[in-house]
Amino acid sequence: MKKLLLYSLAVFLFASSCSKERSSQNKPPVNTGKKYAVKFNVDGFTQTINTINKKTLDAVTPSGIAGNATVLYYYAQNSAGSFVTQIKQTSASAGFGTVTDSLPAGTYTILLLAGQTGLKTSYLDLSAQNAGLKGFYFTYNIAPGQFAPWQDTFYKKFTITVSDQGLTQSVSLDRVVGEIQVNVEDAIPANLKTIKLNFNYEDAGFRVDVEQPVNTFSSPRSYTTTTTIPDTAIGKTNFKINTIIGNTITPINVTITCLDAANNTLSVTTVPNVSCQKNVKTVLSGKLFANASAFNISVDPTWDPAPINIHF
Repeated sequence: MKKLLLYSLAVFLFASSCSKERSSQNKPPVNTGKKYAVKFNVDGFTQTINTINKKTLDAVTPSGIAGNATVLYYYAQNSAGSFVTQIKQTSASAGFGTVTDSLPAGTYTILLLAGQTGLKTSYLDLSAQNAGLKGFYFTYNIAPGQFAPWQDTFYKKFTITVSDQGLTQSVSLDRVVGEIQVNVEDAIPANLKTIKLNFNYEDAGFRVDVEQPVNTFSSPRSYTTTTTIPDTAIGKTNFKINTIIGNTITPINVTITCLDAANNTLSVTTVPNVSCQKNVKTVLSGKLFANASAFNISVDPTWDPAPINIHF
């Protein structure tokens, strides 16, 4: 089985005056105050999928950043630990996906974020403005204290050295979220109107300096989604609900509640200890109405082909 190339956002870095090579004396570049042009071109997403479980999936090559993200952030942090450049682009920006910067000679940590409308950045300590990457995180919170659902989000942090020589560097942004799909195997009854999914623990942010999800609230937060059943789904099997999840560390209990038009409960099923991983779609498959005794947990090969099966 060939290994899946992770679904990623390809970013190409062109620095007309950047280099990782040092002088023969191994001295760092001298900051004379002169600035050099640095240009980032965001090129899009590439995914290649090969055989798994005797099924062959075609390679997928979407059309670029405009078709996969609506917002792009760029940060450059100097060696002193402060941001010297902060740029935000949206899909409405001219030249969306191309970021041009001008930096003095020196070593810089570059941060690139790509995601959907509502993606924001902040500090764990709100008084620590321009503290560089320390305590810096990104989130989809719509307002202080409010919890907004995660969306497909990509990220990369790397180091460049700016001097008087040219450098061309390509970078791939990694997906930092996972996805949980609930697949209802039995036929949808006519009196089913909504399905609620409760995830008993969800992280609200991703902390950049430690590169892991973070709970930005004072206590653990659960997350609930409500899906209205369309008339076209009645009587059909394998109805699917997909949810992007930011918590890729702590196991989650997923409770599936089925309600009729009067909000009477038709069935409740809890799938315990569901692990969500970056760049992995975890599929919960089972019956909710007939012989609803167990759900099967597996991994959808669309994101990552490594099989994970849990039976309970």
